[in-house]
Parts: sequence; C-alpha cells; structure tokens
Amino acid sequence: MANQFRFVRGDVRAVSLPAYAADAVEIGDLLWWDAANAAVRPAEQVSGANYAAKKTNLASAFVGVALSAKAANASGDVLVATEGDFLFAAPSGPGTGIQVVGQILAGGNGTAMANQTVSAAGSTAEAIGVAVAPKSTSEEAVYCRILSRLSQLGLHAATVGTLDLADGAAITFGSRSLSRSGNNIIASLPTSDPAVAGALWNDNGTVKVSAGT
Repeated sequence: MANQFRFVRGDVRAVSLPAYAADAVEIGDLLWWDAANAAVRPAEQVSGANYAAKKTNLASAFVGVALSAKAANASGDVLVATEGDFLFAAPSGPGTGIQVVGQILAGGNGTAMANQTVSAAGSTAEAIGVAVAPKSTSEEAVYCRILSRLSQLGLHAATVGTLDLADGAAITFGSRSLSRSGNNIIASLPTSDPAVAGALWNDNGTVKVSAGT
C-alpha cells in the first residue's frame, strides 16, 4: 500500500528506530520489532505458519505506525508513532461491523496480514489496538488507538496484561512492593482486614482477600 498519513489525534510519542535494510517502509505501515535483526519491519514481514500465528507474533512485538518512509535495500531509521489514534483500512461486508468502542483490533484484513489494515481481534494476544469509534459493515476504515509494546508493557511482554519480572526486580505501589528473588514476595501487607473489597492482607501468615465493608 502507498504512503498514507493515517494519524488522527493524540500524542504520538514518536521515536526513531532502525529499519531492516531489505524492506520498503511506507508511511502508515504497522511496524513490529525484529529482535534478531534489531530493526523494525512492516506487518506483512512477520513470521508465522498461518494468519492466526502471524497476528499473535505481530502483537507480541508491535511497536507502532510509520511516520516516515524508507526505500527497499536502503539503510536508515524511520520515525515511529508509539501512541495515538489512527484511521486504518478495515474489511467491509457481513460480520465486519464494530459496534463496541474498545473492541480489540488485530493486524490484517481478517484472512491475511496487511501493512495498513486492521480487523477485529479474537483475543488480547492478537491486539495491536482498540476501536475508538463504531464501524458499520459498509465502512472500509476504523479509528484505532494503537497499543505499542514500547508504551504499554515493553517488548518483553508476550501478551497484553503480562509483565515479566527478573530476580531482584520489584514493583512498588505506594508504601507496598511486589518483588521477586526466587520467590514472589509482597512486602508489608497489612495485618488486619483493611475493609477494602479485593485488598490483600496477612492474617497470621495466611494471605486473605478483603470482602470490603
């Protein structure tokens, strides 16, 4: 697909990343990070035995949308939007309507991977964005808020909602922390029921979930 400036609104949080020399990159392409070659590549270059595998592989390494172009067989960087709302091509016809704002979207047209086309995703493992406006079955485009691994969970995350912690790392929540050092350790849990639904507390060595007030 030719260069197409698809940005609509938002802070794109653009970054400049090296592109794989052999690939042509067009403005508007969905890009993923090829760790083996330390470069971004267009969606159609993602590996996978079938379309389902390609959707998952694209999502797990999705970095964003090309804001600049690069010719094939030329070295150089491309500017990549890692956030923002974009208007992408989408399949039309029976069963292609998107009635729910927040519908997760995957790369491709529903049957094959494509550089500048998205369609409804079957699971969060395929998600590269969410719909921010409904789409009728006759419309051939959808407004998509992209979910870059650079701005969401990092390229180490395999799926949306998964965060890997190496030994010695920790996440801090105010005065509490979750750390990993061979074991998963939640430091300083309250020792009495906090009366907040869903909150964890330590009842003489037994972790319990508060039912709230």
